Amino acid sequence: MTAVEALEVGDAEGWGLPAVGEVSEWLLAVVAGGQPVVLTRAGRPAAVVVDVDTYAEWEAAVEAS
Repeated sequence: MTAVEALEVGDAEGWGLPAVGEVSEWLLAVVAGGQPVVLTRAGRPAAVVVDVDTYAEWEAAVEAS
């Protein structure tokens, strides 16, 4: 997997998207492995999913600045 995984739902039409449970398992596996996941809308970043430790580090860095 790459450093940042991206899933564009519109690009996946006709692929037979996996069940929600499979996507959730994939998402948890990637995030637990320390990889951020970028969710896009219309080809533009809309959200980033990270593990709790990474979020806490980012939050501490923002508060310290």
